[in-house]
Amino acid sequence: MNDAVAELESRGVKATGNLRAAQHGRVAVEICDEAREVGATAIVSGSRGLTDLEGFIVGSTTHKLLHLSHLAVLVVR
Repeated sequence: MNDAVAELESRGVKATGNLRAAQHGRVAVEICDEAREVGATAIVSGSRGLTDLEGFIVGSTTHKLLHLSHLAVLVVR
C-alpha cells in the first residue's frame, strides 16, 4: 500500500493509505467510512473480472462500493 501511495504522489496525485480492520462482509462500509473521514473526492478499487453472478455469490467489495459510496468509484480492471 505504501508503495502504491508513493507512486501516485510521485505522479502528482494526492493519495492516502490506511490499514483498517473489518469484519467479513463489511469491507466496503469501512472503505466508505475511511473515505468520508479523510475527505476523499473519489475511491479507486480493483476488479478481478468476476461475472455479475460470481460477484453476487462471493459478495464483491467493489460491487458493494458502487452501491454504498457517496463518492465516485473508479473501477480498475
